[in-house]
Amino acid sequence: MSASHIELRQERSLTDVINVTFGFIRANVRIIGKTLAFIVGPVAFMTLAAGLFLTVSLDISNAERILQDFSSGSILALVGAGAIVMIVTTVAGFLLTVATMGIVRLYDERGAGAIALDDVWGEMKTHGPTLFLIAVMLFFAFVLPYPLQLIPCLGPIVYLAWALYAQTVFTISYSVCVFEGKSGWSAFQRSRELLRDHFWQSLGVYIVANILAQILAAGASLPAGIASFIAAFFAWGDESAPQSIAVAVGAFYAVVVLLSVALLMITIIAMSFQYFNLVERKERAGLRQRVEEMADRAGVPDHGSSATAPNRRSKDMQAHRKTGAGVDTGDEEDVERPPPGEDDDGDSGPDRWRRSDSDVA
Repeated sequence: MSASHIELRQERSLTDVINVTFGFIRANVRIIGKTLAFIVGPVAFMTLAAGLFLTVSLDISNAERILQDFSSGSILALVGAGAIVMIVTTVAGFLLTVATMGIVRLYDERGAGAIALDDVWGEMKTHGPTLFLIAVMLFFAFVLPYPLQLIPCLGPIVYLAWALYAQTVFTISYSVCVFEGKSGWSAFQRSRELLRDHFWQSLGVYIVANILAQILAAGASLPAGIASFIAAFFAWGDESAPQSIAVAVGAFYAVVVLLSVALLMITIIAMSFQYFNLVERKERAGLRQRVEEMADRAGVPDHGSSATAPNRRSKDMQAHRKTGAGVDTGDEEDVERPPPGEDDDGDSGPDRWRRSDSDVA
């Protein structure tokens, strides 16, 4: 491992988790870029096509024509195009989640710079089914309590609280599936166990990562939005230029969807680091692993039979401290010691150390 390798199994604060997330992205920007092009590229193309179809079919250069299209049944085109975009982006978001988890696991195994796109694809095929089960459970966790929003006042608040809780738990469950081999309900239970006593920090990581992702998406899509607005403004009311408006609006829509899906990686990576943070706080697995690695590098042998004698001697010394009795260390013969305060000649106290010059001679 290189000196710049990021240690995954380490206790971190909320700020540290966010910082290390962006450090991880910088360290793996090449494979992340290839993954985005492989997964999000087709999504952007399909979104652009749907946006072009939508804007051309409604002819947004003419306000009266829009109302006529809605009244004549062209609303179905709007709903159809919107449904296609939603389905495609949902599938792309799931695939990107699986790919991101694969990149994190490969980094843990190999380090930065040693991950190929084929390796990521292999991880997706390996962990895709178990992560899909978690995604289905999350879907029902959102859908089944949805009628709570019909309750006046408290209903929407309760549903929002549940949604945040479910999203946090299930996002941690992704890492549990990949790094612990659990699936389904067992992964969910393990995630809840890890979150016990540390839920609020995990929720904070999830919220902050999402907010940062949305801010970055808005900032990155701003130039495309300005260009689309300018193109639509100059073409508005021009019967000969509806296609230019369609291209501008469709391109902007595609850019927004592309960035929203791509920056989902920030949340997934941040919650992966939070998973390792939770495991380290509860089980100290990373600390034990680092101690074992240091011992291996130092060539320290396993504590076997050779360590029995020192351990026994240590126990004997402890017993000696407690009882005041002599200890057989095996290094010297037992010696009958004089009573405290009296030496072999019967002298007691400090006087025994006073020797005349004749005695010394």
